[in-house]
Amino acid sequence: VSRQSQQQGTPWIAVPLLHLGQSRFYTMRHQLDLLRQATRVVAQTVGERMFLLDNRLAPDQVRVVSPGVDSDTALRADGRRFRQKHGVEGPLLVTLGALGYNKGTVHLLAAAQRLWEEDCRLTVVLVGPAERAVQRAVVRLPERQRRYCRCLGQVSEDEKWNVLDAADIVALPSRTESFGIVFLEAWVCGKPVIGTRSGAVKDVIEEGMDGMLVEFGDVTGLADALRTLLDDPKLAAEMGRRGRENVLREYTWDRQYSHLRALVDRVMRESEG
Repeated sequence: VSRQSQQQGTPWIAVPLLHLGQSRFYTMRHQLDLLRQATRVVAQTVGERMFLLDNRLAPDQVRVVSPGVDSDTALRADGRRFRQKHGVEGPLLVTLGALGYNKGTVHLLAAAQRLWEEDCRLTVVLVGPAERAVQRAVVRLPERQRRYCRCLGQVSEDEKWNVLDAADIVALPSRTESFGIVFLEAWVCGKPVIGTRSGAVKDVIEEGMDGMLVEFGDVTGLADALRTLLDDPKLAAEMGRRGRENVLREYTWDRQYSHLRALVDRVMRESEG
């Protein structure tokens, strides 16, 4: 792409999705060299932009344009139908995406175990493809605990929104995220979230306001965060409300598309002028 752009005099915009955090697979030397050749680079968070500037990209080269969600989709979600279909009663914890060690799924199950050992009737729903480490963690659960763990695998888009609408808490304790669009999807449904102080997530969640943050791999911290939200429904509801307001204010697709369109228009004007 870079060579063709130089040969043809055509501008190009890179959207690298760096997934910063303790595990870096997208920031190798040759990848950063390629980004330095781009006309513009789109970062998803301020933290991602600062990382690129620290790696010798020019300040006027890097712009922040975040992802967004379609808020109208959440209005069609039916959490009650999901609970009835799966026989879920009581509090419900949801995590979704690629389920694996780097996503903190194993640690989330370990935290849930601590609550189950305290006779908390918390149902945990796992949505998405699960790595072997997660599959093994589920199989190793005592039978009395395993009945509170539902592994759904891949689900339809409608079912995903039903799960989020049914949830009391949405957690993604991952150490490698470029943004964490799951948090936006949870917030637009008015749900509190739990993430980690790793990668881009600490730029997305305002700790104590619209969600809670823990260190990656901190099972005790995760269990404490879950207890806090389960024991204080008013706090959980307030966090979910603030998250929804933030999404509607900043993270709808219409708003983010307007930012991206303005960036493209500017790059095209510069190339023509």
